[in-house]
Amino acid sequence: MRKGLLILLIGLSSNCFSQSRIDSASFLPHKDSIIVCLKNFYEEKTNAESYEYNYRQKYKWLKFLPTIGLNLLPLSPLVGISSSQLVNQVNINAQRKAKLLTIARTNSLAFQQDSISLNYDIANLWVKVAYYHFQLENLELYKNKFSIVVKSYKNNEITPTDFLDRQIQFNSFLAQTKITEMEIHTGKNSLLQRFRFCK
Repeated sequence: MRKGLLILLIGLSSNCFSQSRIDSASFLPHKDSIIVCLKNFYEEKTNAESYEYNYRQKYKWLKFLPTIGLNLLPLSPLVGISSSQLVNQVNINAQRKAKLLTIARTNSLAFQQDSISLNYDIANLWVKVAYYHFQLENLELYKNKFSIVVKSYKNNEITPTDFLDRQIQFNSFLAQTKITEMEIHTGKNSLLQRFRFCK
């Protein structure tokens, strides 16, 4: 029974983590390629939003054509042109340029913010992967240590209570290592989902 318990516990830990070592170079997204993609995305977004705004403003200038008045006096006809609409058109043009500049600066700021967020998230993933590799190395030591504990229990060298305490410690470390692995995969999937247009 106790020998079977050793085989079961050590076997479970091997099945859970023997294929789980993560290669950082291939696992983590390539930051530079995503940065280039982000830049292209926001440039296209700026162009699209500017085009849409210009299209909506396309024929509004017709409202600001100068009015022409014709006064036919008996001796000399009088033609009058109002310049108020021309002033309004100048203001509209200034507003249009300001709006286009706002669109460009807003998307530029969004690109910078996403770039900072990307750098932070990838750095965080690198740290988690490094810690996970450290846990995997320690896991081998924990398995060796626990196999000694099981043998001691089998030979009645430790009490059942001591054995259960050691088993809880071993299972706790297994769980912590598995949680780290899940956090890495969750972080990567979250990152790829946010920048899914860069796949």
